[in-house]
Amino acid sequence: MIKKVNIFAKMINYFLFIFLILNSPNVFSNNSTSLSFKGNLIDTPPCDIYGTEGINKPVNIQFSKIAIQRIDGKRFQKNWSLNIDCGANLGSNVSLELNYMGNPVLFDEKALETSRAGIGIRLYNATDSTVIAPNDKKKLTMTNNGKLQIPLYSIPVKIAKPTTPIIEGKFTATATISINYP
Repeated sequence: MIKKVNIFAKMINYFLFIFLILNSPNVFSNNSTSLSFKGNLIDTPPCDIYGTEGINKPVNIQFSKIAIQRIDGKRFQKNWSLNIDCGANLGSNVSLELNYMGNPVLFDEKALETSRAGIGIRLYNATDSTVIAPNDKKKLTMTNNGKLQIPLYSIPVKIAKPTTPIIEGKFTATATISINYP
């Protein structure tokens, strides 16, 4: 019985030795290389978001006088740009997310509510003419060493069949735009 155990132990050692040899990475390869990872860690800097008035100023879009009867969702387009500056240390090809937060108007979920009942404001990305609805997020890529200019335009819209007449007078609409790192 002792001999059988020794033979069994030798067989296990033999198969273990063959298994280790065959599974060794150098058995089938004469060459090897080292793998190195490198990068540059930066803190995500805060970004300045501004319009034509400059940094730390609200972005104001003035529509002037608009004839209520002529509002059709196409006329009275106001072109403007949003500037984003996150500093040169941010670099290029950095993913960002633009958040457009505000109350949508009840008759058009893609338009921002105004102070005048029956009137809303739609925001569009001028690059591809897509609507940016209130509370939407838009993916962006920082391409110019921490600076980006986003061409936009805004158009007033009105309810198709108002239950009460739209009253003339001044109107305002307010939203918040923020930039986040996804």
